[in-house]
Amino acid sequence: MNDRKPDPGIVARDWWRDLQTDRAAMANLRRCHDPTEALFLPATLRLWRALPLSRHQLERAGTLAVTLAHVRKDAHEDAPNRSIAQAIGPGSLDTKHQHEPRLSQARFRRLLLTDGQDEAALMTAMVRLVRMLRGTVNVPDLAVSIVWWTDRTRQRWAFDYFNAGSARPGAGATDTEDTSPALVAGDAP
Repeated sequence: MNDRKPDPGIVARDWWRDLQTDRAAMANLRRCHDPTEALFLPATLRLWRALPLSRHQLERAGTLAVTLAHVRKDAHEDAPNRSIAQAIGPGSLDTKHQHEPRLSQARFRRLLLTDGQDEAALMTAMVRLVRMLRGTVNVPDLAVSIVWWTDRTRQRWAFDYFNAGSARPGAGATDTEDTSPALVAGDAP
């Protein structure tokens, strides 16, 4: 028997691809004002059942479902190793290698301060981010980041924003090890 939980990035990407053919479900999710509202939609419950989330984390599935409904293109297909934070950042701490960030440092700081306990605030912040990126995001990275929106995830985003991911603690670890809530007790959403 395999006790490994499914990768939220792969589960979410498959769910998002299926959602692209269900225009009504996508429209209904886009109209949701908070994660709880999304829980009344069968598409959200299908996502929750497929994700490694407990029944106490239903709202997190709602946050993810609503956010993914705003995604138009999966950037993972073009650049699988480029995280969302890298896509929105200035590219480097070195000023001669920087470019204009797609998300200012002030807005990025505000995004990182979004508490994982406030699902409505997290959903609003992530939907804004997707809209700012014109609907093109790395779906697996977005999904893993939302599912495990913890201090560790926010730290990874901060390093990736400046393309300094190799300097962050645990950079030699795989993405699964780095974002898994099992590594830090009490750090799971």
